[in-house]
Amino acid sequence: MKIVGNMDTKLKLCFVFIVALSRNSEHSVSGERVALRIVDKTHSNLGSDFNAVKKLLLKVQPASFSGPAHFQSLLGKCFSLITDSYKYEFCPYKNMTQHEQTLRWNPYSGVLGVWQQWQISNNTFEAMVMEEGDSCGVLSRSTTVFFSCGDVNKLIEVKEPNKCRYVARFQTPLVCHRDAVLVYPWLPEELQHQWDTVETRLYRKEITTKGYNKQLQGIFEEAGFRLSNATKIHLMEEAKKVQQQTKIQEFDSLNLCNSEFKRLKSEVELLKQKLKDNNIDYSNEELAEVRPVDSDGVDYPDEFPHADFMDDM
Repeated sequence: MKIVGNMDTKLKLCFVFIVALSRNSEHSVSGERVALRIVDKTHSNLGSDFNAVKKLLLKVQPASFSGPAHFQSLLGKCFSLITDSYKYEFCPYKNMTQHEQTLRWNPYSGVLGVWQQWQISNNTFEAMVMEEGDSCGVLSRSTTVFFSCGDVNKLIEVKEPNKCRYVARFQTPLVCHRDAVLVYPWLPEELQHQWDTVETRLYRKEITTKGYNKQLQGIFEEAGFRLSNATKIHLMEEAKKVQQQTKIQEFDSLNLCNSEFKRLKSEVELLKQKLKDNNIDYSNEELAEVRPVDSDGVDYPDEFPHADFMDDM
């Protein structure tokens, strides 16, 4: 049997069949006719369950904590917003993700950016910059998260003003004090002195505005507020190591899916033998009619009658 479609669709079909086969095996030992359900009620939820097995892969590791010390209270927390059929999840100092909530076979779930550095303007921590998200053509998705004063921590808005470039707004009491997000106070004393020197040289016209900005960028990089190119490369290399070391529990290839199918088929054969040992005729009419049904009680088509179908993909 030939299954036509892209790789992701084939894997999901395999996933559906294996779930059906395993559940059929579990419920057929008694010889009773049972109604089995395939994963969940809709194709959308099926896609969500499949993607739940799948871990979101990061192309770059999150940078270390930096910025105002009181922002440490956000570490380890995530904040969600559902709007326009999408669920957005902002995890400060970690990443921003998007999960499609529509009734589609293959709803999108992906990374809109990984925490990298601060956007700094006029001596102010203006926004968190999440970069190197999922690929979007020749681009990588990225998100800039701006902060506004509010009574509670809350993700209040996510927009996409330009293709694959997202802008979010996060409300928090952490920025309500007028000096809460000033950069200078959070620099080590040595870097404060360096900044003072740069300011003096600019005032005396010993350096240009371009030279001033370049030296200020160096100070921010040394403080960890901004990332140097070398640090960015290091974080990308670390992400590759994590991917290599982490065994992802999903059907990431047709060969793996085929192996799992054959393993479950072997288990079915053992169950058949158990039925035979207990003088239960698994070929009788009632047991032969056992098949999965969908949420509406309609028979699910027996599209995969034997294990060899995987070999034709």
